[in-house]
Amino acid sequence: MQIKKCIVVVIMLICVSCTNAFCSSDSLIHSILLRLNEMQVHHEPYFPQGLFPSYREYARNPGRLKKDENIFFTGLIGFTLKRIRPQLSDNDKLLCDSIINRIAIVAPKFKNQAGRNTYNFWATDTPKIFPNAGWLNLFDKKLALADDFDDTSIMLLALNTTNATAEEVHQLMQHFTNTQAKTAKTTLPVYKNMGAYSVWFGKKMVVELDACVICNTLSMVQTYNLNWTKVDSTSLDFLVRMVENNDYILHPGKIAVIYKTTPIILYHLARLMSIKPIDALEKLKPLLINAALAEYAKAATLPDKIILRTALLRWGVAKEKEDIFTSDISTAVEQEKDFVFFIANLASTLPAWLAFPLVDSGITRFYFYSPAYNDALLLEYLVEQKKYDTNVLTN
Repeated sequence: MQIKKCIVVVIMLICVSCTNAFCSSDSLIHSILLRLNEMQVHHEPYFPQGLFPSYREYARNPGRLKKDENIFFTGLIGFTLKRIRPQLSDNDKLLCDSIINRIAIVAPKFKNQAGRNTYNFWATDTPKIFPNAGWLNLFDKKLALADDFDDTSIMLLALNTTNATAEEVHQLMQHFTNTQAKTAKTTLPVYKNMGAYSVWFGKKMVVELDACVICNTLSMVQTYNLNWTKVDSTSLDFLVRMVENNDYILHPGKIAVIYKTTPIILYHLARLMSIKPIDALEKLKPLLINAALAEYAKAATLPDKIILRTALLRWGVAKEKEDIFTSDISTAVEQEKDFVFFIANLASTLPAWLAFPLVDSGITRFYFYSPAYNDALLLEYLVEQKKYDTNVLTN
């Protein structure tokens, strides 16, 4: 009888502990959403209404940040909010919807001006190769970036576009792959003849292969239940082979020419796999989990730890809590200066004979930051952790 009472007490303590944790998590989730709402509405007039502030840093001039008017981070925040919305409270769902609605209002500024349902990294109503870039803006029209797969897939997902539009864009994507007239020269030799998706829609741009861009493209295909094409299958094969060959760990900069790091590749793979299972990737899950645990052990930044924890949760693995995950974690995440989610090369707009030596040299490399997106990554992790804890408690 005494043993039964002890068991009941233990269960009650566990439930109380979990309830307190959920309340604390809910409070932090709500505060981050309020912070995102504030950053989107009340910021410097340089950024159009609805856009989240982001900044870039020239690799050869570290420490000097310039404001950068792009849709990339704003789209990612919208995409993230769409995904976590079902797990939010009713009040937080309303806050989430307000943020996404403002993104929808600013989105046309970055949409293809010829009417195509594709998106550009930078504004298309006033083309610029690098906003707020001084003398470089003299070349805005001549060297303006083409629309890209990443921003297009992300924005279509963030704005919850129709299946018809997603299918239309998907068909367009079939014409912009590696080996169609041009071949990627910055990837590893073993992948050069793979007809996977390129990064860019524009035919004047160099062809580049990036595992994370492919993950985002296939995420759109999976979310909208589109029929898989030969290019989809080849692109998936690119992802499978990079894991089997361990190249995403040994050569992440060659496998993901824009995102560059193993933790970010793992994060994208887990996000793609969480939409619905893909057999070829599910078979690799043990390898991916071990890689994520190894990367976590040596992670240098807080956001890296957060995205790796999120990836592991999506693969059914929970890391123990650390002292760094305190009530002021949002401030720490926002202020993190060593976490670079996205890297761009001005050389991508140049002819191939000139572009690739410059890409490899790093002379035209720029790092991009967004405090708001760092917050969104933390928010996503908190929701995934809460969902995991709830499932553990109820099962």
